[in-house]
Amino acid sequence: GSFPRVPAVVEHDEHAGVLLLDAIPGTPLHELLGEAVTLDDATVDALAASLLGFQAGSPSPRQVFECDPPRSLTEWAAIVRPHDRGLADKATDLAHELPELSESRPVLSHGDLHDRNLFVDGYQGSWIDLELTAFGHPASDVGDLCAHLVVRALQRRGDAAAGHVLADRFAH
Repeated sequence: GSFPRVPAVVEHDEHAGVLLLDAIPGTPLHELLGEAVTLDDATVDALAASLLGFQAGSPSPRQVFECDPPRSLTEWAAIVRPHDRGLADKATDLAHELPELSESRPVLSHGDLHDRNLFVDGYQGSWIDLELTAFGHPASDVGDLCAHLVVRALQRRGDAAAGHVLADRFAH
């Protein structure tokens, strides 16, 4: 994969807690998805390559913290249960049908990968909002982006089908 472009810090003021970042080229992914929530194969491939490139990054472990492993559906259901018992029950049932997430060495993870944090310029990816970057499970960013693609399809089309198609293409 090819490491995505990320904004450079132009200026910073530690006392005020302010960073001025350079602009990055491209169009936000949420705009590229359009009302149909579709992308051409080359764009999907470019986004997947940028994720693989990001995950292969090797900053010093002192520069990046290690995040908690992704929550299992069972853990998530326990959090949701007091608020929506029906949804928690569905998540618990689904958790019994899915295979366990395999152990993996931690990789560089964005921590909040979704269609508003990704930009595409030609067929190169650019990423913003890197403050949650940490070492974590390689499936975390894939799951975040895939879930957001399904949500975007629900918002724009009223059904999740197009989001599932894109999520499957991206994951593969």
